[in-house]
Amino acid sequence: MWGEGLWPTLLTSARIFAHYLKLLVFPVTLNADYSYNAFPISYSLGEARVIFALMILGAAWWGIYRLLALNRWAAFGGIWFFITLAPVSQFIPHHEMMAEHYLYLPSAGFFLAAALLVERQLANPSRFAAASIAFGLVVLLLGARTIIRNRDWKDDLTLWAKTVKTAPESARAHTNLGDAYMRRGLFVGAEQEFREALRIAPNDAVNLDNHGLALLRLGRLDEAERMFREALRVFPLPSTLTNLGLLYLRRGQLDEA
Repeated sequence: MWGEGLWPTLLTSARIFAHYLKLLVFPVTLNADYSYNAFPISYSLGEARVIFALMILGAAWWGIYRLLALNRWAAFGGIWFFITLAPVSQFIPHHEMMAEHYLYLPSAGFFLAAALLVERQLANPSRFAAASIAFGLVVLLLGARTIIRNRDWKDDLTLWAKTVKTAPESARAHTNLGDAYMRRGLFVGAEQEFREALRIAPNDAVNLDNHGLALLRLGRLDEAERMFREALRVFPLPSTLTNLGLLYLRRGQLDEA
């Protein structure tokens, strides 16, 4: 379980639901990665972000209750959102805390409810003009956001550079940006990103290995060897042994290699 217990998992799940609702209503800040520590675990009911999330969820369920009398299909859309999102919201813990693509299926219910409510406003002659303008503005803004976001997804370098800015405490984002730098031969940038990933998650054998390889490419052999040996202590990856062998070859230590 996230946070090593049921209570932190439930508190964090409430924040996850609220965050998904925020993304559907106000998708200004988008993030390609919510792994450690981009979305910190909550441990106390007294946290302001937990209280705020519970208020949002309470308001959402109160709205669904009111919709039962106003438009049952709209209420169904609201219930659909929560039911289809539940399996990936850590009530049953799994390896990926959250991801924006988990919203694909649940968003159908949200947009069904929204469309029915907009249709209700358009059916009122006195509100038709205002509702049409508001609807057109929303479509225009969402279209503009889509175009801007597409630029972030141009390639792996642009995506992870943007993700690091959005979630600077995400270890995986720094790792992936470091990988993108490595593939382009930008070893100074790669070393900095792997070092930052290790600051966030110090006992990650993969990042220790990555950092060591970047140092090896930069010719900082003693530092690289320390990284490889620390990586082997944490978890003996075959790639680390290979990289350590390459380091010995660079030094001319053929027997050790």
